[in-house]
Amino acid sequence: PLRRQRQMCIRDRQVVAQRNHAIQAVENELNEVLDEETLQQGGLRVTTTLDLAWQQRLERELQQSLATLEADPSYRNARYADYRPGAEPSYLQCAAVSLDSKDGGILALLGGRDYAHSVLDRSRTVRRDLGTAFEPFVAAAVAERGQPVLPGQPVSMLSLIHI
Repeated sequence: PLRRQRQMCIRDRQVVAQRNHAIQAVENELNEVLDEETLQQGGLRVTTTLDLAWQQRLERELQQSLATLEADPSYRNARYADYRPGAEPSYLQCAAVSLDSKDGGILALLGGRDYAHSVLDRSRTVRRDLGTAFEPFVAAAVAERGQPVLPGQPVSMLSLIHI
């Protein structure tokens, strides 16, 4: 349906013609809510909460952070700089979603390190175990109830269970 590059109007009225995971997410949503005929007619003006400057900053900052990590002499995995076009990327990936704290609108969405290398949207379609992401919340709940929280030590969950 929306296979050609389209320009998308975003919050600050700047127009995006580049392909990225954020634009792909908008196109996927349009495919869900609009019928094929409407999409083929074109002429749609799509307004989103995406912020081009924030999107570009997120992409730039994450690229710089990953490049710094890969430049470390102790880093032994595949590097972005060694990627060969047409191959499946084996270098370090990332995903990020930046939300407006006032209304929950998506300001920026990054589904991978380089859309041109991989269109797989790791921010929306790849399911990962959250694992240690919840540890700070558990530790805060335990500490709030007066129990000690020490680095590297298990915490008792018994005080969190209310029957």
